[in-house]
Amino acid sequence: MHFLRVKLLVILLLFFILFLTSEAFVQADLVPTVPGNFGVVEGGLAPSSYGSVYDIQISGNTAYVAGNFDYAGPYTGHAALIDALGNIDNSFPRFDYTSTSLSWDQYPSTTINCAVLDGSGGIYVAGDFTSVGGTAANYFVHLNSDYSIDTNWNPQAQGAFSPGYIYTMALSESSVFVGGNFVGVTFGGNVRNYIAKLDRTTGNVDTSWNPTFNGRIYSLIVHGNILYVGGSFTQVNGQSRGNLAAFDLTTGALLAWNPNLNNYVYSMSYADDTLYITGYFTLVGGVTTRNRAAAFDSSGALTAWNPNLNSTGTSIFATANAVYISGKFSQVGGVPQQYLVAVDPSNGANLGTISGYTDYVFYEALNVINNKLYVGGKAIVDLTTGNVTSGFNSDIFKILPLGSKFFISGYFFSASRKQRVALAAFDTQTGALLDWAPAPPNDIPYYPTAQRLRVVGNKIYVGYKILTQNYSYVEVFDINGNRDPNFQTVVLSGGKLFDMEVDSENNRIYLGGSFTMVNGQNRAKIVAVDAANGSLDLEFNAGNVDYSVRDILLYDQKIYVGGSFTSIGGKVLSYLASLNFNGAATDWNPVLNGSVYTLAISNGKLFVAGNQTIVNTQPRNYIASFDLSDGSLTEWNSSFDQAVYQLAAGDGVLYASGWFENVVTPYGNVSFLAAIDENTGGFLNWQPKPNAEVDVLTYAYGTLYAGGYLTISGTGFSTYPSFRLLKLGSGIGPTSPVESTPTPTPTPTPTFTLTSSIVSGNVGLFPSFSGLVSGTSTSCTDATPGLPPVLYAAIPQGKTSVMLYFTDGGLPTTKYALAYGTASGKQEYGAENIGSYGVRTFLVEKLKPNTTYYFRIRNDNGCMPGNWSNEITTASEGDFLIPETIEPEKKNKKEDPTPIPTSIPTLTPLPPANQTPKDNHNDNEKGKNPIKEIIKIIKDKFKKSNETVIKDLKIIRITETSALVIWKTNQRATTKLDLEGITQADSDTLT
Repeated sequence: MHFLRVKLLVILLLFFILFLTSEAFVQADLVPTVPGNFGVVEGGLAPSSYGSVYDIQISGNTAYVAGNFDYAGPYTGHAALIDALGNIDNSFPRFDYTSTSLSWDQYPSTTINCAVLDGSGGIYVAGDFTSVGGTAANYFVHLNSDYSIDTNWNPQAQGAFSPGYIYTMALSESSVFVGGNFVGVTFGGNVRNYIAKLDRTTGNVDTSWNPTFNGRIYSLIVHGNILYVGGSFTQVNGQSRGNLAAFDLTTGALLAWNPNLNNYVYSMSYADDTLYITGYFTLVGGVTTRNRAAAFDSSGALTAWNPNLNSTGTSIFATANAVYISGKFSQVGGVPQQYLVAVDPSNGANLGTISGYTDYVFYEALNVINNKLYVGGKAIVDLTTGNVTSGFNSDIFKILPLGSKFFISGYFFSASRKQRVALAAFDTQTGALLDWAPAPPNDIPYYPTAQRLRVVGNKIYVGYKILTQNYSYVEVFDINGNRDPNFQTVVLSGGKLFDMEVDSENNRIYLGGSFTMVNGQNRAKIVAVDAANGSLDLEFNAGNVDYSVRDILLYDQKIYVGGSFTSIGGKVLSYLASLNFNGAATDWNPVLNGSVYTLAISNGKLFVAGNQTIVNTQPRNYIASFDLSDGSLTEWNSSFDQAVYQLAAGDGVLYASGWFENVVTPYGNVSFLAAIDENTGGFLNWQPKPNAEVDVLTYAYGTLYAGGYLTISGTGFSTYPSFRLLKLGSGIGPTSPVESTPTPTPTPTPTFTLTSSIVSGNVGLFPSFSGLVSGTSTSCTDATPGLPPVLYAAIPQGKTSVMLYFTDGGLPTTKYALAYGTASGKQEYGAENIGSYGVRTFLVEKLKPNTTYYFRIRNDNGCMPGNWSNEITTASEGDFLIPETIEPEKKNKKEDPTPIPTSIPTLTPLPPANQTPKDNHNDNEKGKNPIKEIIKIIKDKFKKSNETVIKDLKIIRITETSALVIWKTNQRATTKLDLEGITQADSDTLT
């Protein structure tokens, strides 16, 4: 069984593709060179999300990336050398894996599971790699003490090493033993199954030693003159051996020892003349009970040691003072103990020194170094104090001391990732992750995805979409990642945001999509908002647009739009139009027979791509070109066979991506991504060979950036991992930015520290505390925590409870603190410890009904506090019932009830930090009671609409001018309604 925990990754890898000379360009040849590193983004907040990159914008030497992810970091490959703080040693060679045989959904399984120190400052490594430091090395390598490759050691491994299926290595005086799940592979032409013995100096396979196993090998241990082998086999050399066997190292003979376990052995460790094992077994010798852990003395006899795990043990490490076991268990010795335990090496009793751990690790992931237990990359346990801190990376499967640093390997592509939610920024020259880390909008109670971004000067405009809801949002950040306090969040409802363009000259943001409302007003498909404050620009009104707008481009005082629409403002159109700055469609009216997905402008031409095959009665295969001087269709035509979704133009080349596969060109077939001569429409000799769709193309400074679901890209002579984003340099045009990105100015972070009077632990009602004053001892020597967590949702769970959702804080983090109150910036309640690292939700209970609360989360490392997260606000639910039943008006004949008018909840901006919010639950400035006004509006509305009996009216949120109300009826489920303007006069205009 392959124990890789499936995780969705998005890897950004840099490719340089250079034109050799200008003559080479005329010949339509693009010559590839060797790739360099770029960066990594991983995961996605939504449980069902695959993670991806949806937009890339270049400003100076910075690449801003938008998508669905929650971690980012520099690309390191599957192994790295790091210091105690997690800093990467860039002198250590990078381990890369390349393959032309893997499909995109297979490639993420690659990993490096095992390594062993050579005793002279060097290290043997085995796993999924085919090059080390740019030098070919298939699956196995020996690095010298200076990290150079030992060129004398070459096992000459070839064959179908399945990804991640080299599990274990062990070193004897003269040999290196390797085991795993490989079958039919060769070492120097000699076939080996599951296990091989390699010469320690040359790497040559021992041709005289070739034991036969009928199953996988998970663990190897060399002690004295014996090689112990654990795994999932039942026969060795044709003899019965139940998952555990031993060999004499001198003769190579299989020993008669046969403990005969009834199920798998996953991990082994040797200490004080005792072999400790863990796995899935429950019986030894067919009769003696040993639940998932057992020990044997130096004679091979079973000892009395019996921790008694109630589920699988996956990793074990023994010392003279304790045996550490990780696994899927929840009980040890009949007592609750989850995932990780320290037991007595003599009797297996739980030592009780480890608690609160929340995950398990595989293979040889446990190790004790300098009196600290490293639990893979998930946690570090100080064996002196018992303190548990966060590890380097959750997907580390092997950690070894190498000099003064740590060698780590596993299932990762960035050994030093950091938290980034939907947005990240990388240095385009080095691939380093930058500090820019905006938090998502406070009031979004769902998983945010950054769909579009635009960079204008020192401002970054971001369009979010909500994966599980039909909403989109627009926010503005500065280069420090701070939200623009003057910009009111733009809320698009009734559909999605597809594109966004910023018109800095006219201080506008143009938004296109399938939405039907903007900031609560009826505006559909394309709209303009003020770039400074987010308000709706009333001077721009395209009128009725029947279907979605997919792409927007600004050029020469015109707004070019493409999409699925067939009319704008009453004018019949065919998927493509140009608008004046007041929103009215011009007289330009090309006729296409299919939707337009993307637009590009270059050298006086408008390139239009999508699903069309006929333009102005002329055949045009999915891409067409118009002369911008007069709007006429040019003779330019391509030969694609399926829709084109993205275009990018630069330096005479038009790059196109889509779902096309095996399009025939003079230079071979192309799929998903191609380069075309802007002048002739002919294909260029360029073979990037992505193996899946490309969702975004951006061209800047002679470099093409491409993002999507692609995971492998070939450069014409070999294939490299790309995982969702490529950087492809053409060498044409400027090679460096004309203007550099302004250097961010650090913004002071307010210091909020909880006093010692706050109750610790996961409790309900938190006591009041006055003033967020420093309670940290000046003698604290713990490291400062990393970036604060992102508090991205606060969802009421009833009248008196709110569930908080937040992301992991940056490492090192050991716990989280909570502060909250009823005014922004004035949190008067809190708790020092609401959970350890890895906890991402917390239920705040015993709140007052119908009360607005403001929450913050802080990550701490031991006694050292971190910085507070963003502030998020929500209101606990109320329960204000209408005092009398509302009956429908009498009708002479039976009619179906009129549908209840609904709208999307409107975001309420937080007040400035130095401003105390007004008490919205008292009578407002006009002397009216808001609750009574709401009830009156609801009564009048449903009498007019002939609704059936309504009941259980709840006020979810009220301000001076609006309210969010939920009610139930006897005919339908709970319904929401936003009331804008809670006065009787305003109620007459509600729809």
